[in-house]
Amino acid sequence: MTSIEATPEVIDLREPQFVDLRVLRTRLNALSPEDIFHFSDDVIRTRSGPYVVASQNMHGVHTYLTDPSFAALHEHPRTLVHIDGTPLLWLGRMKGYDLASRHRTGCIDWIPDLLDLAVARGWKVFYLGSTDSVVDKGAATLRKRHPGLDLATRNGYFDADPESLENWRVAREINDFAPDILLVGMGMGRQESWILDNLHLLDAQMIITVGALMDLVAGELRMAPRWLGPLGLEWVFRLWDDAPRVAHRYLVEPWLILYRLASGAGRRPDR
Repeated sequence: MTSIEATPEVIDLREPQFVDLRVLRTRLNALSPEDIFHFSDDVIRTRSGPYVVASQNMHGVHTYLTDPSFAALHEHPRTLVHIDGTPLLWLGRMKGYDLASRHRTGCIDWIPDLLDLAVARGWKVFYLGSTDSVVDKGAATLRKRHPGLDLATRNGYFDADPESLENWRVAREINDFAPDILLVGMGMGRQESWILDNLHLLDAQMIITVGALMDLVAGELRMAPRWLGPLGLEWVFRLWDDAPRVAHRYLVEPWLILYRLASGAGRRPDR
């Protein structure tokens, strides 16, 4: 993995990678995997969290324009948004932003290095999401790939109403473990809403949205060849591999995004 050298004593959110960019109305930050590693290292070392690292792709743009909770988390002052989609990289360059290929950061590609760093630093990691069978299988795989990883898990199927007793118990279970890093993989939209509702309760330094990461690790979803991502063609593999699940995302949502942007119908964060 990429080595992490000594980092500054103070986290400076004025650095170029932290400056907000606007593409298709949504907020982005020009983060490379190394930027995320250094930022996580600083936050955990200085105990200055919680901070959130969220991802954005074209499906996320549609979600941002239609889901105020999703938009609110992405606009939160303690959230950074990495680019998880080549089309957004291209559109950002068209707007004149200085974006390189390293700024396209699918979490499946950099989370393994972050977990190696967690082992090296002695960080504790909690994963929330997936079903019991998937999370158990995925966790076993991660522990094998990253010997010494201090990992706790819980499935993502619970009453996520912030006022529910079950939600409170989930937050307490996480806090009892006191993770340095909390990975939340409950699907785009639900995971962001849950983080927003519970951010003030969670005793974690870094909170990172990871979507279907554990399903990929456990082999429940097939991973697209990694060379397709930089070409902007990963969606073709996913459409071919699992059309019933993703057809609306790739064939309908782009047109809905254009309509909402053209008509001004996209919703803004309201909290």
